[in-house]
Amino acid sequence: MGPFKAWLRWEDDRDPQRQQHDHQEAAMRIHDSVKAAMDEDDELGGTGEWIGLLGFSQGAKVCGSLLFSQQRCAQMPGEQSPKLPRFRFAILLAGRGPLVWLGLGSDMPTGVVGATTSSTALHIGLPPIPLADRLHIPTLHVHGLRDPGLSRHQELLYRCCDTATSQLLEWDGAHQVPTKSVDVLALAKEILVLARKTVDNEFSDGVQRYTRYFSASSILWKFNMIQFSCLAIAVVGLGLALLVVLVRGFQNEFRRVPGPWYTLFADLVLKISVITGRRMYYVDSLDKKYGPYVRMGPNEVAVNDPVGFVQIHKIPKFKKSECQTPSLRKAILEDIPFVSSLLPLRSA
Repeated sequence: MGPFKAWLRWEDDRDPQRQQHDHQEAAMRIHDSVKAAMDEDDELGGTGEWIGLLGFSQGAKVCGSLLFSQQRCAQMPGEQSPKLPRFRFAILLAGRGPLVWLGLGSDMPTGVVGATTSSTALHIGLPPIPLADRLHIPTLHVHGLRDPGLSRHQELLYRCCDTATSQLLEWDGAHQVPTKSVDVLALAKEILVLARKTVDNEFSDGVQRYTRYFSASSILWKFNMIQFSCLAIAVVGLGLALLVVLVRGFQNEFRRVPGPWYTLFADLVLKISVITGRRMYYVDSLDKKYGPYVRMGPNEVAVNDPVGFVQIHKIPKFKKSECQTPSLRKAILEDIPFVSSLLPLRSA
């Protein structure tokens, strides 16, 4: 059977110089293995963003260590960061402490061990990670209550992770992945809750970053040249489209601004004039200034009759397709004044 592989060394190497020399190589091989698995999944048709990690036993230890190294590299600007996505959370099933330092650059932080250290070592006397430096990226820890290594799993939770961002799910099992329906459903529920909570927090943070981003005085410097060029083209295109719409609206004699929109206001003004008793003043004003006929829109004519009633008629023959003769066009566009009903009302 085989071959059998492990994430970490299973026997201790007593040579400190060899451990120091091999640390970076071991960390890099772990990063390369994760990246290779992701690339293979993409090649097989997998889609979507990589957002989390899930591991069991030694794999859980590596998952937590990857998050810790990611967090540490983000806090240290000069730290060399591996070419992996930014993971938002991790599911750690029966993972034992301490965490492994998988950084590629600076010295090893307090409370973690090197990538060449034996995974079975007890690490007696190793101090816990300082509270301010503990893993605060959200984690879900799954512990089997009959697992012989339960105390080591609790060490990972309480000595390496921030309890404010970590959750614990206990189940009646040994050192294995839950298989019973009741345990699997409980685990799936907690995973979904953690994922949704993480996405919601990411969305809120994204909104805040978006607000700060677009309120900064140096907004132009936050774009690279290609992004800025695309934004400039989009803005110019929208401006030209708006200009074309406005020009066509003013130049088209059957769609002059304010055009048909003011006809709606004319109906409203007529109703208001009836309620307020200003209808006669309104009609007199229209008649004195424009005569008995005024064009309120491209297809509407207001008619002031002798007894003072105002009616707005929609006349189909005013449509452009039916105004082909020069005499009819002249009568519609020149002989009947084009006005807004709001202007005479204000002058009355």
